[in-house]
Amino acid sequence: MKIVAIVVALGGFALAAFLLVYGIKAGIIEKHILADHAGNYDTGRQAVVRGVFYVILGFLVLGGSILTLAAIIAQG
Repeated sequence: MKIVAIVVALGGFALAAFLLVYGIKAGIIEKHILADHAGNYDTGRQAVVRGVFYVILGFLVLGGSILTLAAIIAQG
């Protein structure tokens, strides 16, 4: 069961890294971020808002992954 929790936590780290990098690079720096699955893009202010949302979401996922690993370590 610990192995499953560790794999989930590592998956959370990967997802957090993607959200943080994509939010910062595409949304905040380039100001050109994918808006929907049809291939439409937000640009300018809308892209920055979406990028900040992805960064916040990335930090939340990262925090959850850290808490998961901390719980695993505390039990071990």
